[in-house]
Amino acid sequence: MSGSAEVTNSYDLRRQSRGGEAPAAKASPWRQRLLLGGVALGVIIPLSVVAGVWHHLAYVPIRWARVQSTVLELSPRLDGRILSMAVKEGDTVRSGQVLARLDDRELQAALTAVEAELVMRDSALREAEAKEALAKTRVEADITVAESQVAVAQARVAGLEVDLGVQGRRVPEQIRVAEAVLAQRQAELQALRAGPRVEDLEAARERVASARATLALCELEVKQSRELVDEGIDSQYVLAVRKTRLETQQHTLKEAELALQKLQSGARTEELEVALQAVAREQATAAQVRLGEEDLKQAAAGLRVREAELREAQALLLQAQARRAELVVARQQTAAAEAEVRRQQAVVDGRRAALADVDLVSPIDGIVTRIFNEVGETSRRGEAVLLISDPATPRWIDAYVDEEDARRVAVGQVARVTVPANSSRHLQARVTQVGLHTTLMDHQGTAVSVPSTMAQPDSVWVRLAPLQPLDRQTVTGTTARGKIRVQ
Repeated sequence: MSGSAEVTNSYDLRRQSRGGEAPAAKASPWRQRLLLGGVALGVIIPLSVVAGVWHHLAYVPIRWARVQSTVLELSPRLDGRILSMAVKEGDTVRSGQVLARLDDRELQAALTAVEAELVMRDSALREAEAKEALAKTRVEADITVAESQVAVAQARVAGLEVDLGVQGRRVPEQIRVAEAVLAQRQAELQALRAGPRVEDLEAARERVASARATLALCELEVKQSRELVDEGIDSQYVLAVRKTRLETQQHTLKEAELALQKLQSGARTEELEVALQAVAREQATAAQVRLGEEDLKQAAAGLRVREAELREAQALLLQAQARRAELVVARQQTAAAEAEVRRQQAVVDGRRAALADVDLVSPIDGIVTRIFNEVGETSRRGEAVLLISDPATPRWIDAYVDEEDARRVAVGQVARVTVPANSSRHLQARVTQVGLHTTLMDHQGTAVSVPSTMAQPDSVWVRLAPLQPLDRQTVTGTTARGKIRVQ
């Protein structure tokens, strides 16, 4: 205390020596600090209130947000155990790259079995086709042979019918002519024996004329017969008969002329002998002509034989044609074998398609963001095994705001967002879409349909599009924070 008083007195003396009054004693330092603190609080608190009110009016807080991207789910088309996994989370993959493979040993065994069955079915089809081709060849050959036999038999029957018709008309005429000639020779012989008479002479002359006419007829018949033989209608036998008749008629004419001369000159012993010989010859000719009746009977019998052969050939043709039913059966068997091959081929194709499904192939160039199953685990058809994000599509942020604040949010507003898990850098994002209904969410940010004590108040979904690309190390699916400036 004495030291303080001395200092104060010394200070007062110096003030007095300068001619001034001593100043009043200063306030305590802690009082000054208290005063300054009170003044600062009086300024800061109103400013903070004003700033808080302004911030509340200018910004809408984002309750919950998550980085999103276009993600494809890869799931197997069949149930199976994962045999290998060629990628890990974060790997970049190319379109067409095999990412995982299922255990295909059972499918390979099943494919081998159905392929062996297909080979058997195909062999059965080849055998059925060979049998059908053989049956077709045999049946068609038998039908062709039978048809040719019928045609030959019909031609033979037709030829015999023509020959028989011609001979049936010719033989009676030949018999009549031969008998007439014989009667004439006999009459000539009698005339020689009786001696010539006026009437005989006249008759002899008539016979010469008749013989000449008959000779002309025979010549015409021979000519016609030659034409018929050339055309294949008449036979050589008929032509030979007609030639014989022509020769006979030539002799007859000669004889008639000699007979006339003989009558005119008178009969002699030699003439009588000639007349006798002529009668004998004509008798032989008539007998030979009558043998043509036997030829007609033989031709008729031959025709009946040929007709029987024709009926037999026709029966064989019908029998061969009836065998065409075997072709129908063979075709049905081939068609059944073809159907079996097609059915088995469909089974093989199905097995091969199933083998193709054991590979999980990336449909795009992208990044593996999630792997749900590891090697050795069983995956189910339709359940996701991998998630692949598409870097070609810009990523976005799904954000949720309170339903009270949602009315202040509009498309085009800018938000300030950060992704704490990957970077502290603030991003600028623009509101591109605002939901038209509220969503009930749990504390993990998952939408729920049933209210519970763990559920947060209703929220409205907002889509944010970053104005700058997100950092590559920003993982899709991580949460984000931020606020949307609404004024």
